[in-house]
Amino acid sequence: MKFWTLCGNALTPKRGIFGKTGDLQTILCVSAAKDELTYSGALNGDVYVWKGITLIRTVQAAHGAGIFSMHACEEGFATGGRDGCIRLWDVDFKPITMIDLREAEHGYKGLSIRSVCWKADRILAGTQDSEIFEVMVRDRDKPVLLMQGHSEGELWALDLHPKQPVAVTGSDDRSVRLWSLMDHTLLARCNMEESVRSVSFNNDGSQLALGMRDGSFTVLRVRDMTEVVHIKDRKEVIHELKFSPDSSFLAVGSNDGLVDIYAVAQRFKKVGECSRSTSFITHLDWSVDSRFLQTNDGTGERLFYRMPAGKLILKEEAKGIHWMTWTGIIGPEVNGIWPKYSNVTNVNSVHANYSSAVLVTGDDLGLIKLFRFPCLKKGLYHPSNSRNIW
Repeated sequence: MKFWTLCGNALTPKRGIFGKTGDLQTILCVSAAKDELTYSGALNGDVYVWKGITLIRTVQAAHGAGIFSMHACEEGFATGGRDGCIRLWDVDFKPITMIDLREAEHGYKGLSIRSVCWKADRILAGTQDSEIFEVMVRDRDKPVLLMQGHSEGELWALDLHPKQPVAVTGSDDRSVRLWSLMDHTLLARCNMEESVRSVSFNNDGSQLALGMRDGSFTVLRVRDMTEVVHIKDRKEVIHELKFSPDSSFLAVGSNDGLVDIYAVAQRFKKVGECSRSTSFITHLDWSVDSRFLQTNDGTGERLFYRMPAGKLILKEEAKGIHWMTWTGIIGPEVNGIWPKYSNVTNVNSVHANYSSAVLVTGDDLGLIKLFRFPCLKKGLYHPSNSRNIW
């Protein structure tokens, strides 16, 4: 704990004196008060009270675990901790009340508060898992969940339900989540053992396939988010997978440079393999009749395979094929998405809307661009990467 004094244009630090009043602790948050008092939240759940640079008092077990946030206001102080609780204190730091968000309607075991703000009769609390709760002090037993989101790492995976206004997302936080596109609320959540890098609904939305960072994939029943099967045939990350339009097969593309084909009716028995790519698989699309598959890889190569065996076919043989979706970045149909001097790594994601004859892309600059589809002319000319679009 250091206390800083502004001397002219320079800041001078002085180390806090703990003395025998409290143990030397990791300090997670601080809040200044009147009369040269400072309050700090410690890793063990204690609140330390400082006068100048000297520790004068300890509020022991203010929280059951580390105190991550402390907010001062006219009414007193609010603290939030890893124990999922908000505690309110008067101006002399005497306890007023405690609100346990784990016991709220949308609470859960492991909820951890990372930020808190108290103003008049209203409290806002942000959690480690990206929720924001609003609590009215006079009605503190009914916290309201304002928003939710993924937490740790990047959000990689996205797909739309084929029949309902529902989206699914998957993230480095090892969760897959279903969202209502009507009111932007969370419908369901399932925590996985690995980071989720790709997702795909089958054609009626009853099953959901998840590609994982460790080279495995999982299929869930959408109605209750329970596991149908979990298979690990590859060592590298699964960045792309899709059910065939008739839901008979699942194509799983990995950074091993292979696409494995699984028969759904045979409990996802492997029945084919597409093995001619020389780099990691970036995109794949099924034909309308589920008989063919096209792939893109990290070298910018576009290949075509006959399903389900995975036999390579020539580009000339693929000219008459109608594709159910278009998510690939390679091909004459999408030549116009590439700016001048760009390379194959600049555009990350593509999705075509056939009925509206438009194409949307996401790129390394974090931009989303809209083109006509097909977009044939090269060089026609939206920072963090856009990982996926739909």
